[in-house]
Amino acid sequence: MLNESNGVFAASFVLPQAEADNSGRIGVPALAALCQEAAGRHAAAMGLGIADVLENNQAWFLLRMYLELERQPQAGQTLAIRTWPCRMKAGTTKRDFCLADSTGTPLGRATSLWAIVDLQTRHMLAAGPWLAEQVRQCPESVLAFPGRPRGGPEHDCTNRCTVLARRADLDVHGHVNNIRILEWGLEAVPGAVRDQRLASAVDIVFKQECRDGDRIQVAAGEPSPGYWHHTLEREQDGSTVAVMQTWWRTKDNFAS
Repeated sequence: MLNESNGVFAASFVLPQAEADNSGRIGVPALAALCQEAAGRHAAAMGLGIADVLENNQAWFLLRMYLELERQPQAGQTLAIRTWPCRMKAGTTKRDFCLADSTGTPLGRATSLWAIVDLQTRHMLAAGPWLAEQVRQCPESVLAFPGRPRGGPEHDCTNRCTVLARRADLDVHGHVNNIRILEWGLEAVPGAVRDQRLASAVDIVFKQECRDGDRIQVAAGEPSPGYWHHTLEREQDGSTVAVMQTWWRTKDNFAS
């Protein structure tokens, strides 16, 4: 639903059981995916959805996303998302999200950075003046990106795993869906940590596309308690696909 007065789009979702963890909670990757679904619906309502830009051989690419949670919802609950584009700069569009339960109680917030890309050249394109006018009518940003990931190589090698990109991981543009990359980044966090803690915030920067058959080396380290730094590199050429930072809270201190 689009609020014509201020350009804010609202969408509701029933959180699926299939996305729940072993405690019945819905984690960061699934919530990030629903934020992107709401963004896609809003773009379509503005005439800039996936199908619209594909007609010009273009696509929306996600460059960065930061999501922080106050509470982690349970499967079966209703999630309400409000989203709007809030800034345009250097060919990119910043989009914010507010997450709440069915009573309107806040669950979390997110912000993201997007670009329209020419699918042939893979170069970013300037957004049109109509989108700029829409952004001017929308509220200001409610969430800033955190600083870039801390930590260095000495932290990256602490925990490692390798992931193989499959055809099932690809999206309509022929590259690995960004939510899969986010999930892969979390895989390097040891099970002993994940048994006791939940990711309360994630900041991911996408550097390169990932294709079917790519082998991705995932490394994660904990420079300070509860803070993790992650890198994802393509095994074939050593190039960085994404970098992440995550914050973790004990399950007892993370209300649902």
